[in-house]
Amino acid sequence: MNLVNLYVMQAGSPDEDINIARVPDTHDMYRITYRPREGKTKSYEFQLHRSKVMDYIYDMLELLSMDMYPYDSIQVETKMSPAVVIPMMDLEDDSTRSLIGRTVMAALDANIAIAKRNSSAE
Repeated sequence: MNLVNLYVMQAGSPDEDINIARVPDTHDMYRITYRPREGKTKSYEFQLHRSKVMDYIYDMLELLSMDMYPYDSIQVETKMSPAVVIPMMDLEDDSTRSLIGRTVMAALDANIAIAKRNSSAE
């Protein structure tokens, strides 16, 4: 299960995405899947130790804030909160990048399970 999805947006629709999931049967390893704009059929997958995931996220956010040909926005989606779309220019602010980082870390640290909805009316 993906704990975190980050969608880099252009003209209001996802152009590239990054997904983070826990590696099964480990406590400290995460699988990161990056799907670039080249096509929805190609993606790159790698694993990072928990201590390196946040370095990766912060560095990526900082690089996006400095991009010469910037995207419009980034959508942050975790299993713990509604999806939020953030204008790319806001990534220049350290507090915005920090908030995204804390949100991602909270999702990675949480013990998230899929709950079944009760179909009966109460």
